[in-house]
Amino acid sequence: ELAPENILAYQVLAELKLRSKQPKEALKAFKMVLFLSPDNFKAQNAVKKLESLTADEFPESLFDDLQVKPFTQNSNQDAPVSQSLDPKPAFIRPNNFSNDAKQNRLERYLSLMDAYIVRNDNDKAMAIFTEARMEFANHTELLKRLHIINPQTISQQIKTDSARGGPPLRQQESSDARVQILRKMLFNINKRRKAKIQD
Repeated sequence: ELAPENILAYQVLAELKLRSKQPKEALKAFKMVLFLSPDNFKAQNAVKKLESLTADEFPESLFDDLQVKPFTQNSNQDAPVSQSLDPKPAFIRPNNFSNDAKQNRLERYLSLMDAYIVRNDNDKAMAIFTEARMEFANHTELLKRLHIINPQTISQQIKTDSARGGPPLRQQESSDARVQILRKMLFNINKRRKAKIQD
């Protein structure tokens, strides 16, 4: 059992699972590294690569491509995140993607946004939102996260929609109530984390 905030342990575990050709377990460990340290460039690349593949279709060549250098204390400061937020895709995407692959990409964006939101890093979450919106337009899950990141943007959009005869306000009120609940939950999580750190 690993300590929940031990980044080094999760990174080593991810590397070991990858070397022992257990991609699902490696993905879980890399996601935990990314959750604890959203700026970790190696974990971002590994998660993108592992998630872009379907659940049971991991080719043998994947393990050659993902050989990760052993973790050292000096490598904790990886490449800046701005490199990973480049709007150019890391690979050329064909037009005839399966729904599963598209869903996996959406989930990858959402999980990365959630990690930044939990850490109150709204600028990076907004950058991920902008990147995801290029591909998924106004997907409801993206808009929910936008509402958490920047409520003013949504209220401006509501004014624009209502001027055009947009969606009824009752739906927006229920959405606002849900967002308030999520904000309270995030506030409580951060409060508990700070209390744990001070102890």
